[in-house]
Amino acid sequence: MNEPLKGRRHISQPTMPPPSSLVRLVAASVVGTAIEFYDFFLYATAAALVSNKDFFPTSNPLTGIFLAFLTYAVGFLVRPIGGMVFGHIGDRHGRRLALVLTLSLGGTATFCMGLLPTFFQVGVLAPVLLTLLRLIQGFALGIAQHSIAVFGHRCRRPAVRWATCCQPLFLPCFR
Repeated sequence: MNEPLKGRRHISQPTMPPPSSLVRLVAASVVGTAIEFYDFFLYATAAALVSNKDFFPTSNPLTGIFLAFLTYAVGFLVRPIGGMVFGHIGDRHGRRLALVLTLSLGGTATFCMGLLPTFFQVGVLAPVLLTLLRLIQGFALGIAQHSIAVFGHRCRRPAVRWATCCQPLFLPCFR
C-alpha cells in the first residue's frame, strides 16, 4: 500500500524538524511579532507627542493631533490589502519569503520615519512622506502576524500545533 506507484512520485509523510529548531522558530516568531507591533504602537505614542508639532505645525494643537492620528489610521486601512498581497506571495513562493519581506518592509518604513525631515525643513512634503511611510508600514503589518502563525503551525506536530499557531496572535495582548 505504501509502495510508490510506477511512473508517479511517491509522497512521503513530512518529517518534523528537531526540537531545537522548533524553539528557534517560536523565539523568532515572538521577536518578529513584538518588533512589528512595537513599530506600529511606537508611532501611536509619537503621534500624540511629536508628530503634531513637527509635521502639522500650521494648524492649532488639537487639529495637529487629529491629523497625526489620521496618519496612524491610514496604516490600519491598508492592512487588509497587505494581507491579500503577501498572502498570495506566501501561497505562491513560500511563507518564509512572505514573512521576511513583511518584516523587512515594515522595519525599513519605521527606520525611514526616523530620518524624515520636519515641516519646517521641507514644507508639505514632510506630512506626505509620513503618510506614505505609514501606508507602507501598515501594508507590511497586514500579513506579518498571520504569516508567523501559519509558519509556526506547519512546523509543529499535529498534537501541539494549536500552541505555536495561537501564541503569536495573542502576543500583542501582553504588551
